[in-house]
Amino acid sequence: MSRTEKEFAIEVVQKLQNKGFQALFAGGCVRDQLLGLEPQDYDIATDAKPDQVCELFPKTIQVGMAFGVVEVLGKNRSVANLSKTKPSPFRIQVATFREDGEYLDGRRPENVRFSNAEADAKRRDFTINGMFYDPIHDQILDFVGGKKDLKSKIIRAIGCPEERFQEDKLRLMRAVRMSCRFQFQLEEQTRSAIQRFAPQISLVSQERISDELKKILLHSTRAQGYSLLDQLGLLQEIFSDPKILGPINHSNQETPAFPKSASQKHVYQALSNLDKYLELFKVPISYPLALAALFHTITEVPISKDSHFPEAEIYADLAGSKLIRKLSAQLKLSNIDTDELQWLMKYRYYFRNANSLPINRLKMIMESPKTPELFVLASSISTEEREFLQGIEYAINFWNANTQNNHKLVNPPPLIAGSHLISLGFAPGPDFKRILDRIRDEQLEGIITTFEQALEESRKLIKDIQLAKLKKL
Repeated sequence: MSRTEKEFAIEVVQKLQNKGFQALFAGGCVRDQLLGLEPQDYDIATDAKPDQVCELFPKTIQVGMAFGVVEVLGKNRSVANLSKTKPSPFRIQVATFREDGEYLDGRRPENVRFSNAEADAKRRDFTINGMFYDPIHDQILDFVGGKKDLKSKIIRAIGCPEERFQEDKLRLMRAVRMSCRFQFQLEEQTRSAIQRFAPQISLVSQERISDELKKILLHSTRAQGYSLLDQLGLLQEIFSDPKILGPINHSNQETPAFPKSASQKHVYQALSNLDKYLELFKVPISYPLALAALFHTITEVPISKDSHFPEAEIYADLAGSKLIRKLSAQLKLSNIDTDELQWLMKYRYYFRNANSLPINRLKMIMESPKTPELFVLASSISTEEREFLQGIEYAINFWNANTQNNHKLVNPPPLIAGSHLISLGFAPGPDFKRILDRIRDEQLEGIITTFEQALEESRKLIKDIQLAKLKKL
């Protein structure tokens, strides 16, 4: 018999209540249910102590006993009959009601004191996250005015905003994410406190900042999130180098105008455009793709639009530039995400004059499985440049014509390898790669189509190289 995670969570609540404990759904799952959304997970708050929770349930993980947090595991049978793969067990966090001690590291309290539901609610971040729900008796417990703020569409810090942000500086960014996700307004005192505390976001670890930025950028309201981060003074604290997002006017206004520069306007538009092209090219959003849209205005040298391959050539080494490496390291990106970001940044303008590119150049870039993501990025950043749009259209038509049913038309296996040059009596050396690259270019251009033609052309190139060397003697 199958069951959902929600049903398992209700079973946990029921079992705790049957033993005489108070047990309630807590936080985000309560908020989402009231908004008519499907919660991503279910958290339970209780007056049972951690050791009592562990005694009551056969399978638990002590994830934070000092803070009263125990993870209860339950068998997931919902897909057992649909796949041979054993499904992951349900995991429900059960936390004892608590009051937090002093925060010294801007993230965690030094100690906690087990308490009651009201005290537990008042230690949480925002009112809409501070409600409890009893699924057995269908009752909402709201000690902080969360239900009212939910109805009014307001993000309000619980109690004193300064105290909440002093406790955990990441809440500054979390307020932005929730405001954009739910399309709620920041309550005035909460907004003012975020602006005052913005310089302290740098005290948060880079991993946590990157994780919160990722959540903002992966959501469809990413452009609004970018704008709000800037207006609240957080953007320039996260990325202090003016090369990254363009010059930022450090304004003392409570609500500074946005965008403040042409580069910020382009970034905002690119982030706004992403969803349209993600749907068009049937590409899922990824963190590197969103970051490439965020960083696409980075410039280090003048750009010539008259060149056949302007940015692609001018920025040939941008992927390895100190600035891109610095960003990847700052955001603690994985090697895979770093490589993807570097590749997207390197070729983001490659299609500007695609109809003038040699066929081998066009085919080379389309060898990558990430080409559809490059189409999304290029389309998103090009809306004001007619020639760029025409180039992208040409590249897309070329892609569709050559990869409809056979990707090998764009990325065919090389006709020859180094072993074939050796068989022609050519010793390995620096000229090896030159010959192989030349044959590969002519293959992609359609000048050479068979193995025999490739060998014949190789013989000619070897002969030319040998003659050139003799003339130098």
